Amino acid sequence: MHDRKRTAEPTEAEKRKTLEKIAKYNRLKEAILAKNSSKAYDLVGDQISASLIGVNPDFYSLFDYRKDLLNSYFAQGKEKAQLCEAELQVDFIPDCH
Repeated sequence: MHDRKRTAEPTEAEKRKTLEKIAKYNRLKEAILAKNSSKAYDLVGDQISASLIGVNPDFYSLFDYRKDLLNSYFAQGKEKAQLCEAELQVDFIPDCH
């Protein structure tokens, strides 16, 4: 309609792949929300939150978790310059293919 190109229906394999991605995202989301509610600030939470931010940068709880994570690292006496440099390397912009 109105000069829009029609796209083919996704194949069963494409649908399955999409559902797998959604399930993985939901598992990671639940894991990070559980870590946030239990105030568990560790390397695993750091990695999960960094990967999820690339997928959904509008998930504000991730940024809150990362802020608390960094504050936890600072309280432990970890090197602020290195942590801040590592934080700048997090890919906040998802791939747009």
